[in-house]
Amino acid sequence: SQGWYDNIIWAGDPNNADRVIVGGIDLWRSTNGGTDVARISQWQLAPLSAHADHHEIITPPAYDGTSNNTLLFGNDGGLYYGGNLWDTSAANVTWQEINNNYGVTQFYGGDGNAQANRYFGGTQD
Repeated sequence: SQGWYDNIIWAGDPNNADRVIVGGIDLWRSTNGGTDVARISQWQLAPLSAHADHHEIITPPAYDGTSNNTLLFGNDGGLYYGGNLWDTSAANVTWQEINNNYGVTQFYGGDGNAQANRYFGGTQD
């Protein structure tokens, strides 16, 4: 129900085209091209799991899908590293919040009165 706001697809493994991660509120992974998926995040557990509302998945240059299988995830909670993404048990995925007091405000709307020098904005998270 939030596909207009938070959705992402990653299919960037250089050695295995069957590896796919899709995200919306939570993240789901597939090791067989999307035929089957397993949830790998639970937003209610953040920061022990990735925060909700995923907008970006970045593949670091060192990612090789074997010895380095850590990706970077951008969501409404900031930035997270996800490791052990392809472990046989989705429960073994590791999450690390890396915001380091980083703060962002996303405005959805605004209004103001220039003569009164007053401005208002509506924000998310």
